[in-house]
Amino acid sequence: MSACVSCKKDDNTNNDDNNNNQIPDIHYEFTVSGDHNQHEEIHIPGGIQSDYTATGSYQSQTDLLNVSFTQVTQGGWVVGLLAETDFFDAGGTYSLTENAICQFEQVAFKATSGNISLTKVDFFVENNGMSQYFVDGTFTGTYEEIEPEEPNPPRVINITGEFSGVPLTSF
Repeated sequence: MSACVSCKKDDNTNNDDNNNNQIPDIHYEFTVSGDHNQHEEIHIPGGIQSDYTATGSYQSQTDLLNVSFTQVTQGGWVVGLLAETDFFDAGGTYSLTENAICQFEQVAFKATSGNISLTKVDFFVENNGMSQYFVDGTFTGTYEEIEPEEPNPPRVINITGEFSGVPLTSF
């Protein structure tokens, strides 16, 4: 899949405001508690991703909204938010599905409850049937370990967080 994006010169230098037709900075922060504890606060200037990523997609054929945050370096982690919805571009709150997966310290967890709320959805560009947006929002979820070591019960974690400027492609 490929996309073409263009920008125009604007005197507004606030890179967190999509109204200036610039790629916004990405910010995200989350806290994990329960059987794993972790706090991350990530800032990605100009949306140029390297060691940390934030991506989103909406697939209209399956009605799935996906937003994920990743540390791609060795020992990395993944926070996955997956929800079913008929639409997303007006914002709203959507329940996580059990296919929402997180991974910390090489242990995978699936969502048992939670939601993702899109508080701001900015259209950016459309090309070849795909639309690019930048989204802001919050999330909360309870996740359970997928394959616990016997005889231990599955570990449970709670995640809360917020994000802004996350690129989301709709197709």
